[in-house]
Amino acid sequence: MKTILKLDNVVKNFSGLVAVRNLSFEIEERSIHALIGPNGSGKTTTVNMIAGVLPVTNGEIFYGDTKISGLRTFEIARLGIGRTFQNLKLFGSMSVIENLMIGGHQLAQMGILRFMFSFRKAGQEEKLLKEKAEQIVNYIGLYDVKNENVKSLPYGKQKMVELGRALMTAPKLLLLDEPAAGLNASERKKFVDIILKTFATGIDILLIEHNMDVVMNISNQITVLNFGAKIAEGTPTEIKNNREVIKAYLGDKFKVD
Repeated sequence: MKTILKLDNVVKNFSGLVAVRNLSFEIEERSIHALIGPNGSGKTTTVNMIAGVLPVTNGEIFYGDTKISGLRTFEIARLGIGRTFQNLKLFGSMSVIENLMIGGHQLAQMGILRFMFSFRKAGQEEKLLKEKAEQIVNYIGLYDVKNENVKSLPYGKQKMVELGRALMTAPKLLLLDEPAAGLNASERKKFVDIILKTFATGIDILLIEHNMDVVMNISNQITVLNFGAKIAEGTPTEIKNNREVIKAYLGDKFKVD
């Protein structure tokens, strides 16, 4: 299978603290790859380095044949990597449709100077963004609340808006940071259904998630971190029967068969 994302001995230090230690793993094309581990194990830091939010201290990250470590966030997004955030980054006083349109603005063809001096062109791009936002808000099942302020929505629907905004960037690889966190069982099922539907459209997924029912049911491959280092990697069956992972993270309910 073709490798779409590769981390090669990636290190991240914060003032002497090693948050990620010599981390290497690969994500294959047409896969849902989960990144799991205890709180503070370096999962979100890893995603932030992939997305360009944080620079790597050492090591390299490749998206296909392109080295992306060192690129800016919008440059990485334009290559085809989208992401959601563990803590929602929505504009609460704006509507659902407006939040989605903001998500698409980073891929708009115009620069700020052209926008200022070509209002006709700006209007055309705004129209295209709104049309795309309408399609995605329908796709995520929020068309009936598209004009409501995000802050008035239940938390589960706000999480859907966050996903919709990431989809506005037309990603080929989607980084999902704790998408099911804080959701009840019913909301979690709906979210998983959307994730699987998204994957079926050809979008590959890197998933950070603490809900093991979600991880074990939808992942093809799992990488496990502890104290910033990789301690295991394999299929869901291999991971849930790995003694080191059980001891460090999963707990006694995952007994070795």
